[in-house]
Amino acid sequence: MNADLAKYHLVKLSSRFHGGNDMPEVIVVDLRAGGQKSKCWSSISDTLREHIAETLANNEQVLVFINRRGSASAVSCRDCGQVMKCSNCELPYTLHGFGARARLICHHCGRLDLPLTQCDNCHSVRIFPIGTGTQGVENDLKKMFPAARIARADRDTTYRKEAHDKLYSQMQKHEIDILVGTQMIASGLDLPKVALVGVVLADVGLHRPDFYAPENIFQLITQVAGRAGRREKRGLVVLQTLSPEHYAIRAGVAQDFIQFYNEEIKIRQSAGWPPFNKIIRLEIRSSNKSKAYEDAWQLAEKLRADKNCEILGPSPTLPPKVANKYRFQILIIGENLRTLVSGLELGRDWRIDFG
Repeated sequence: MNADLAKYHLVKLSSRFHGGNDMPEVIVVDLRAGGQKSKCWSSISDTLREHIAETLANNEQVLVFINRRGSASAVSCRDCGQVMKCSNCELPYTLHGFGARARLICHHCGRLDLPLTQCDNCHSVRIFPIGTGTQGVENDLKKMFPAARIARADRDTTYRKEAHDKLYSQMQKHEIDILVGTQMIASGLDLPKVALVGVVLADVGLHRPDFYAPENIFQLITQVAGRAGRREKRGLVVLQTLSPEHYAIRAGVAQDFIQFYNEEIKIRQSAGWPPFNKIIRLEIRSSNKSKAYEDAWQLAEKLRADKNCEILGPSPTLPPKVANKYRFQILIIGENLRTLVSGLELGRDWRIDFG
């Protein structure tokens, strides 16, 4: 928008840093249509599997991206549908590991539990993981390509000092054939032998109740696609998605930020979101749910006295509870908002985010 208003000068990068080839070709796999010839579900579609096999046969490397850790995104009872949740946060656990080493971990507070063998709601023993993460994808790939050298790059594998540098060095020396990773492999890596990038599920985070979500997904797709074919040979991206018609996905596939901007700016303008207005988010955190909501409601009513802005809330945040602290937020939308909140006397339970 600032470029449209001539506040900024728009500079377009028309070619890659090293010269060479065009941006990679992108193949979209619509997961709603199945994407699988086999009856057994896998995180890797038949299309992606075939291209991985071809890339390995050509002695080239593969990046497989999924922006979610763990071996499964949740664990659920098949009879009553109850999902195993962290008692501190009331949010689903993520399953890490397999077999005897499997653990349920809350990614919000860090609480760790052993997987249940019986549902505490209906007492069924039919408890199974649902969804997938980096560990699950890595496990699927090891079964498909047992001879391939496969590594994983996520917070669980790179927490030690210099672990990330070691993985990067191994990729440069071609000591790894397939690298599975989260957002940390999406940008900043210049790996000449990476010919194929697979995006397991491009929709992760797309439908969050956050107006920045489409922009974040578009950026992730364009960044991770840029890891393929960075030298002589044009790269290939296989993108698996449940929302191939979404404008952020379509623009990401086309590597067209102008296309994305034209769609996104219309939505932002009609909703009154930035850059057409400023937003300030006030958040209260407390172990007393009723008191937290009451304090938030009183502050919201006080703020509504200012007719020059719009007040939304209070409403639960996402997530609504973390580490036994309930969270409620108030959104203030308008102009010159800093003056409005500068005179507020907020206690230590409150946090301010200038959006």
